[in-house]
Amino acid sequence: MWAPDQISSAPRPHSILVPAPAAHPPLGYTYPQGDSYTLTPSMDQRFTRGCAYVTLFTPSKKGILRSRLLQTKTPPNVIPRLDDGKIVVDPISGMIQMPGSVPFVQHIEGRPDEVVTMACAHTLDSIRAAYPDIADDLEDLSLRLRDATFGCEAKPGHPAMKPIYTLQGLKRNDRSVDARDLPPGYFDGSYNLATTKGCGSYMPSNATSFPALFPSLSTQ
Repeated sequence: MWAPDQISSAPRPHSILVPAPAAHPPLGYTYPQGDSYTLTPSMDQRFTRGCAYVTLFTPSKKGILRSRLLQTKTPPNVIPRLDDGKIVVDPISGMIQMPGSVPFVQHIEGRPDEVVTMACAHTLDSIRAAYPDIADDLEDLSLRLRDATFGCEAKPGHPAMKPIYTLQGLKRNDRSVDARDLPPGYFDGSYNLATTKGCGSYMPSNATSFPALFPSLSTQ
């Protein structure tokens, strides 16, 4: 439990989140379908935000979930569209939009004492609203991460950096576009990077997909 003075004083968000209307998937497939989430009714000191969005998880339904996962396709509206020169992000069918800096949890069999935290999405704005004491430090770290990821020009005290996706030796995942199909200078694709902290090695990893893997897929 967090002490009361460690709990965020930010206002509580909406009490209930309901998924966007579902779309009809192609025959033989499914689209992801989110649950409805309800905000904890009072302060919950297990979370520094003071609250969490909760849904029920029933272990006996794992088989059903696993079956759906093996037939899941990417739903519509995942990629933003360009409308009159502006980028528009439409609601994703069957999904909810996560408010920033609020944990999403499952109560196993509906028991509040059996909690699994599923996710918590942060933005710089949500961190500044919920955790103002650390917002400046996190913004500085995020800018440094941006430069290390996408590259930057030289500036006082900092050398120029190349985007990480231009490094030599990176291997695209098997599901990704073939580099030979891309124009020169394009780096579109999906990569997995494996690292160790401290002594060790650094090398690209290879994502594979084969039938023997399916039984081991987790549904949680």
